[in-house]
Parts: sequence; C-alpha cells; structure tokens
Amino acid sequence: MTTDPKDFLSNRELMLSALFWVKPREAAELVKFEVTKARQKVFTARRKNSRLVVLKGRQMKITTGLQYDDLLTCLMYPNHRHGFAAQDDVMTVEMFQNYRNAYTWMEKRWQLSDGTIVEMPTAIEDSKHHMLFDNGSGIHAGTAGSKGFGRGITLNSFHGADLGYWDEAQAKIFLAGIEGSMSVDASMVIEGTPSGEGTIFHRYYRNARRRHNNWQPLFLHWWLESEYSYPVEVDKETLTTVESELINKYDLTLGQIAWRRLKYANLAAGIIDEGEINPARAEYPENDVDCWIFSGETIFRQPELKELLDEAEEPYRNGEWDVWEDPDPNGYYIISGDSAEGLHTGDFSAATIWECSWGMRQVARLHGKYNTRTFAQLMAQFGRYYQSQGHDAIIAVERNTYGLHVLDILMSEMGYTELYWYYDFKNPSLSGRPGWPTTTVTKPRMINDLGEMIASGEFETKDSRLLEELMSFRQLDGTKTGAPKGSHDDLAITTMIANQVRYTHPRMREEIQTPEEALMRPRHKLGMMV
Repeated sequence: MTTDPKDFLSNRELMLSALFWVKPREAAELVKFEVTKARQKVFTARRKNSRLVVLKGRQMKITTGLQYDDLLTCLMYPNHRHGFAAQDDVMTVEMFQNYRNAYTWMEKRWQLSDGTIVEMPTAIEDSKHHMLFDNGSGIHAGTAGSKGFGRGITLNSFHGADLGYWDEAQAKIFLAGIEGSMSVDASMVIEGTPSGEGTIFHRYYRNARRRHNNWQPLFLHWWLESEYSYPVEVDKETLTTVESELINKYDLTLGQIAWRRLKYANLAAGIIDEGEINPARAEYPENDVDCWIFSGETIFRQPELKELLDEAEEPYRNGEWDVWEDPDPNGYYIISGDSAEGLHTGDFSAATIWECSWGMRQVARLHGKYNTRTFAQLMAQFGRYYQSQGHDAIIAVERNTYGLHVLDILMSEMGYTELYWYYDFKNPSLSGRPGWPTTTVTKPRMINDLGEMIASGEFETKDSRLLEELMSFRQLDGTKTGAPKGSHDDLAITTMIANQVRYTHPRMREEIQTPEEALMRPRHKLGMMV
C-alpha cells in the first residue's frame, strides 16, 4: 500500500479507514473500517476534550470505533498505556477481542509515496486482559469490580464502555481509581445507551449537560447511523406532525422515516395509552432528555411535555439568573422558590419566575447550591428589579424547613413586602402565614392542578431542565411522589407552587385575564417588543 506521507500521517480518520478491517455481523468476509458520521463526531469531540461522555443509540458501532482509534494511538505513539473496562468480566473479555481482531486484520506494513517503509510495532504479549507492544505501549482491560486495575501503571487514556449497565457501587470506586492512575494530560471517554434515570451514567451525562462537572457531553441521534433506513419510502401524504418536524429540522429521508415507523411500532406493541412512554425513546433516542425515562408511572402527560421540549431554548445569563424573557409592562409575575441548606454535597435551591396574566409562561430561572441568606437576597434582587419596571412581583417560598429562614430574611432583614401569604379558601383558619406549605394535603392538589394546566395548552416554558424534571416526576413507593433516585424535582416544585399562587392569591385571582385579553397586549423578549 502506497500513500502520501503528509496527508496520511496527519489524518487519523484516513489512517483508520486505510489500515483497519472489520468483520460485520453474519458476514463471511472482512470489509474496510468505516468512519461513519457518528464515529466522526466522537473522534472530533475527543480530540478537543479530555473528558467526554457519549450518549448513543443501539448498535451505532461507537464502542468498536473507539477501540480501533485507541489501538492506533498505542501503535503510533511509544509508551502509551490505554485502559479499557466494561460492566463485567464476560463483557470485558468479549469486547477485548475487538483489539486483537483489529491488530490481526490490519495492514502492518506499508510504503509511503516517498519510498519510506512504515511498519507497525509487534505484539509481544497477548493475554486475557493485556496486549503489549515492542514500542512500550499497551492496552489493559478491567471490569467495574476490578480493585487493582490501573495500580502500578500510569494510564494515558481510558475508555469505559456501556457505563449505564455498571454496578453502581463498584462503578464509583472504579472510576475514582482510574482518575487517580491517569497522567496529567490523559483523556477519558465513557459511553453508553440510556439506561434509566438515576444511574451513574445518567448522572455523569446530566451533570455534564448542566456544566456541573468537567466532562463534555455528546449526544448521537439514531439517524447518524446509515443502516437505520429502509429502501421503501413512506407516502408523504401520510406523514405525521412529528415526522414532518423531523424531516424539516434534521433533514431525514423518507426511508429513515419508514425505518422509524417500524421500530417505534414494534417497540410500542405493549402500550395501551397514548400518554405512555414508548421504549423506542431509549433504544433509538431522538433527544437527550426523555430517552432516560423508562417507567410507565410518570405523572404528567408526556406528549405535551415532549412538544415543549422540542421548542426549548437556551437562556441568557443575568447575574445568577437564567433569563428567557425580560419584564413585560403589562405582565403579572410570580417568583416561586424552593430552598435547600446550601451545602456543597446537598440539594439545590431553585426559583422560577412566571408571567401569569393568562396561563403560565416561565421567563427566568435560578438554580444552584446557595445558602438561605444568599438565596433570599437573589430572589429579592430580581423582585426589586421587576418592581423597578413597574411590577409588584409576588415572591412565594415553600415554607417547609429552610424556607422559614428564607422568609424571615426577606421580611425582617430585606423588608420585601410583596410576599405570598397562604390563603386556603376552603379552610380559612389555615390561612394567614407567609409562604406556601407543601404537605400531604396540599401536594396532591399541586400535582393535579399542574397536570391540568399542562394539558390545557396554557403552560409555556423553554426550560429544558424544568421539562426534564416534569417528565421524570413520578409515583414512588407507597403514596410518595417526586424525582427518582439520583434526580431532582426542585424546579418542578417551584412550578407547582407558582400555579397554586395563581389559584389562591386574591390579587392574582382578580388579575388573571381571559385568553382574548391576554392576546391583545404586546410581549417583550430580551428587551425587545415582539
């Protein structure tokens, strides 16, 4: 094989395609390694980020692609030590065979156009969990339960496969050990398919998406895999609204839509309610939020939330607040808050701002680990900002536990007067205290009323974090409701509180407009009238 040295040695993707062979499932002959669209996105992302977490669909050939890429690194760079791990020893041994196959089948000697002969290093050791080469490089395999993996060697790169299926306790210890064995400039990639909320993979990806860790998230839509298409196209006249949106937004072909229809129909065979979750969301994800939700016991209707999620937008930053829409001169605003203790290892404090002249429209969000004083100050700061724009923004804080301290600071130290005082029109004797009480009596009403609001079409938000919480909010053990283990519901709670303030605050009951009245007034977004 002869090739131009300048183009060849500087182009990893070209080298992978030229040197390596693979054997597809149920195929008799080897074929050239292909750098697919999905693999190209992964290769590009890993070159730019030292920590990469990849969320993918089924059988997109990402694991194999990364293994071939890592093998090439070991062969091209002396003394490079690479680590690989899967969920158990059986899967590790099976996947480790990919490295052996790649080395066995590859072109080990070739000639460049200038006459230079290039030879790949020779494998000098090949055991169950190790491959060592005569250039000092090597590949070391382990499992999520390997206590001694990585000890005694310094790894220059690491690949964790199908992280969603690793044992939770073992994965925490194992990954912490891997971090300790990595060189300063080492790279790590963890990847997998959606495996349910609260798993360690879900937390890694979600926190990366929210910039709560130093990992870079990468989501791969199923249609990046070229095999996910049928030669028989669907009739354009039969396209659903969702299918048309996929074609317009992502340039899908009618053959891909035909493939999608069959897969979604097959996987939805056991669904009896239109609001139930289709397992195809996890097998072949179309976004990186609802693909994690497996349980059929979610409380809020998924179709309406999914539609809102498709229209979600990134906010702009104003201090600690994330903002979608600036104050409307004709708007009526509620700032609802759910306070936590503020410890680094504790829960988040959250506040959301809603324009409520008709229905509910979220305009801003506050989310972070603030102590009660800082949280009160941030809410009062934005409340006074709205007051300066001609509004009497009502602050409604959940008064359970830490919320009592927030309310005390708002009233006694900050002198904020536009606070929500609980009104119970059915039981007046329970009224007359500041803040909203979330109790076993009020919570079912909060959930039910928000569910009706979402279904009514009068609920508007472009906040993907809030929508993620609402989509996963579910029935837990017994009579409990909330977020599954490893997830949060603080933004969802603030939304329920804001909706209750609409119903129970006397002024809001008077000021809520009809749809016709609300449509007559202009809206302001990002400081511009629209």
